[in-house]
Amino acid sequence: MAADLFVYIGATIGALLPIVNPVSAAPVFVSVTARASAQQRTREARRATVYTCAILLASFFVGNLILSFFGITLPVLRIGGGLVVTRIGFRMLEGSTEPGAADVDGGKGIEAADVAFSPVAMPMLAGPGSMASVIAMATEARTLISDVGVVIGIVVVSLISWGVLRFSGGIVRWMGPSGMQVLTRVMGLILICIGIRFVATGIVVGLTAEPMVEVLRTFISDLQSGG
Repeated sequence: MAADLFVYIGATIGALLPIVNPVSAAPVFVSVTARASAQQRTREARRATVYTCAILLASFFVGNLILSFFGITLPVLRIGGGLVVTRIGFRMLEGSTEPGAADVDGGKGIEAADVAFSPVAMPMLAGPGSMASVIAMATEARTLISDVGVVIGIVVVSLISWGVLRFSGGIVRWMGPSGMQVLTRVMGLILICIGIRFVATGIVVGLTAEPMVEVLRTFISDLQSGG
């Protein structure tokens, strides 16, 4: 029984960690917290980790039910997340003070724009891909051991993400203000590209889904019959 538990934990970590990919989210986290103090950056890293873990656990237990209740498909979720990421990317590329660039000296820090949830936790860490993977795990986990193994795996992945974000502050000190401005604009451009990819993938997957294919077949058949 214990061996089966460790198998499920390892399988969950191995499947989920490359999709969550906290290393790729670290530069974005550094950019949006460039003007934050070390204490504020640590707090945001902790909150982002909690949000990520909560989103993935919610996806595991009730994700499929929630999406079905609201009639939201995964392609639609990809498109929505892509639009959010694209908007944030444009702000960073233009040098906007949002998100995460409030006046630290004035005592407000990054509380003026909570970057822990968006864009760090969602959709960078707990994005459509990781949510879809967890929902798929929920459909395959049919025993208590498998459920516990997946939950522990999600928690471990979240802790790994916290470690990566927590120690990303060294990048800020190493690059300095000028380097951070360059990094912020570069990451803004990359976020725009990621957001557009999310949207494009959502559209392609939505158009090639079986219900949509059937609608197109019926439409083409009707056109041919009418001709």
